[in-house]
Amino acid sequence: MHAAVLHSNMGPQTVLSLSHIPVAAATQLITLQKAAFAKGAAKPASTPSKSAKKAKDPGTNDTRAQKFLVALVPQEIGDLKLSEEQQAEAAARSKEYSRRKMAQHREWQRDLTTKIKLREAAIAALPEVLRTAARQPDNEPFPASRQMWTLTPPIPGFQEQQQSATAATFAKGNRRR
Repeated sequence: MHAAVLHSNMGPQTVLSLSHIPVAAATQLITLQKAAFAKGAAKPASTPSKSAKKAKDPGTNDTRAQKFLVALVPQEIGDLKLSEEQQAEAAARSKEYSRRKMAQHREWQRDLTTKIKLREAAIAALPEVLRTAARQPDNEPFPASRQMWTLTPPIPGFQEQQQSATAATFAKGNRRR
């Protein structure tokens, strides 16, 4: 584990390679840098020029890592001040949303229960020999040649045209490789 050291006489240091520092340590480092800036410490040197960036080792991507780590630092959210009317309206909306979601959930459960009961009734209507086979789960994958339905009606003769074109291509020996 690599650690970054801040020297008090040099001000906050920019970490050259953040890829070797764990996220927690890098987050603490950024927090320390922000604290140093807030206290009026010396600001880090300006951003390097494009030629200096190109001269860096291509394996390290410091600016992207730094931006990423800055984004990971939690932001403070100020107190949200709502009037009593707004709070009452928000509570009413929350309760209405909860009621609707619960009704939707109950409807889903009712539908699933109905399907399970119908499945069990259909299995019970089968002869005893077929009931045991019907209760076994079918875990085989779908066939690869399964037809996928589309939203448009079939074009008459399209399938035959495609098959004849494919057969003609292979008959000529013009195969794609």
